[in-house]
Amino acid sequence: MLRKIYSTIIAFSNLSFSLALHYVGLSEIEILPDYDYVVVGGGTSGLTVANRLSENPGVTVLVLEAGDFDANEDFLTIPGLAGGAVGTKYDWNRTYIATEAVNGRTLPAPLGKVVGGSTKLNQMTFNRGSSSDYDRWVELGNEGWGWEALLPYFKKNELFTPPNKEIAKEYNITFDPSVHGTSGYVHSSYSPFFWPTTKNLVRAVKELGIDIAFDHANGSPLGGYFNPHSQNPVSVTLRARKEVILAAGSVHTPQILQVSGIGDSTLLSSINVTTIVDLPGVGQNFQEHALVKVTNKLKAPLQRSNLSDATFAAEVREEYEKYRKGPLTSPLGDFLVFMPLSNFSDASSDIYQEATNQDGTEFLPADTPIQVIEGYKRQHKVLNDRLLSSKSAILEIIWDDGEMLIGLQHPYSRGSIKATSPSTFDAPAADAALVKNPLDVAILAESIRFSRRIVNAAAMNILEPLEVVPGAGVTSDEALEKFIRSTAADIIKRSGPSLKMHQDGFVH
Repeated sequence: MLRKIYSTIIAFSNLSFSLALHYVGLSEIEILPDYDYVVVGGGTSGLTVANRLSENPGVTVLVLEAGDFDANEDFLTIPGLAGGAVGTKYDWNRTYIATEAVNGRTLPAPLGKVVGGSTKLNQMTFNRGSSSDYDRWVELGNEGWGWEALLPYFKKNELFTPPNKEIAKEYNITFDPSVHGTSGYVHSSYSPFFWPTTKNLVRAVKELGIDIAFDHANGSPLGGYFNPHSQNPVSVTLRARKEVILAAGSVHTPQILQVSGIGDSTLLSSINVTTIVDLPGVGQNFQEHALVKVTNKLKAPLQRSNLSDATFAAEVREEYEKYRKGPLTSPLGDFLVFMPLSNFSDASSDIYQEATNQDGTEFLPADTPIQVIEGYKRQHKVLNDRLLSSKSAILEIIWDDGEMLIGLQHPYSRGSIKATSPSTFDAPAADAALVKNPLDVAILAESIRFSRRIVNAAAMNILEPLEVVPGAGVTSDEALEKFIRSTAADIIKRSGPSLKMHQDGFVH
């Protein structure tokens, strides 16, 4: 039996019965007429599933990926340059539809179009959510998805290397070996370099009485890549003997389901697709995590901004190439802060009261099916409980040498993904619904205020921080809301439309 995982460029037909595709990378003689498992999507999830399935020598597995293999470009392999793949050929270059909530802006929706998926677009940060985040999946009916059940699998895919002793001592980095893996495929560790201003930030956070545990490893995932073979495209029809596994991401997976006849029958009828399974939840409950940036100018001799100087950039590049040391070993964000709302905001009780006074359904898309509305009400209650929890982070701050990227961890807003035609080549209508629910705006506003408390701590005085975005004068609720709605973007942490679903239409 053939025991390989193949990658190819595809065009989808009716997934319920067969897959019609164009492919590049394999000769026709290498493609079997059918496989035990066909995995659609060569991103993190798809490749993980395919890898596990292919461990059984008695089965055949085919991975279909719309993008190419990467060419080991610097922005994919050098931590300090990570993130540069956004907007390139490795990105689908999709956009979210313009909405009033973000002042009519059309926002980019970075989506990986490459073997490895959207991980190729991100910044190499390797961390996990809090245990309570996973346990709440169980509360919503997803047995087996709690922290204790998932931890063995988190560890199984990781190969953790402790930080070198000098760095650990200098920055007081601690870690718990019992929650890290030692034999997985994903190599993770701490960068051997931190920008000097990070020390001041750490002291400032501690000055505010916050204990920070350094156990969110900045990882450098290294993997074995398949050798591509190039040729002219031809059409082939493939069949899966056992299962077709959809892992095409949170935007394209619901689109594929819909054009395959699985979804809301009203939508399917509008795009001339015959309904096979009327499942209204497909494409609903889309969640995108909003991000705003607070930028401070600092007075420090060594900063990330120095990389814009050609001479300095050449010097650190040489240091990296020769010794794998220096600034280019550090990806975006030396230091992460995850905080429960009650730990950083005096307005937490007011926000909680506002949350309990709404059921949130008035901020859902107007055509949200009743089954999905009922499911969202359950989610809304869980989100409310998180607001007062001391174990669930609502806020993420990524410190990047003066720039503070503030991310909303558990948005109340919900969008949708809808196919626009029977063809998967046509972009779906993706509505991120960023900050549509005013609760998200209120939490982000409090997060901005908290970020200022950090920067204004005595430990930061030596750096003489000067806030340039949004500016120290932007303080009122109204002014902060205006800033948030005019600048909020996505943080490439989307989920929702095709997670664990039940036939009753609920999406969890």
